[in-house]
Amino acid sequence: MLDKEYISFINDIKSKIKQAQIKAAIKVNEELLKLYWEIAKKIIDKQKSSSWGDGIIEQISRDLKQEFPNLKGFSVTNIKYMRNWYLFWTKENRPQVVDEIFKIPWGHNIVTTTKDIYCFDFLSLSEKYS
Repeated sequence: MLDKEYISFINDIKSKIKQAQIKAAIKVNEELLKLYWEIAKKIIDKQKSSSWGDGIIEQISRDLKQEFPNLKGFSVTNIKYMRNWYLFWTKENRPQVVDEIFKIPWGHNIVTTTKDIYCFDFLSLSEKYS
């Protein structure tokens, strides 16, 4: 039988591990969203400076899925979400919150852009996901 001191000790370690896992997941999400932002920016910039239309997104999707078969997130639909998300947040009066959107899960960002919602309290969201 384990004594109370040990139980308290091991519970503290378990708690630290869980906290570290949550922080790691948040950081991974943030880096993934920064990658999505950069991909979208590159696509939009290239479309503006060349004759590429939206059809190029299908080719980009195929090429990325072929190169990275074990990674999700490069479907045509998701790349379009990336592009729309970038356009949504770079509109007038919205760039001031860009740093905050990287702290929100991707699914929430998709909902924001597809519903054209701009009513988040970013300060409280930052605290929630930090």
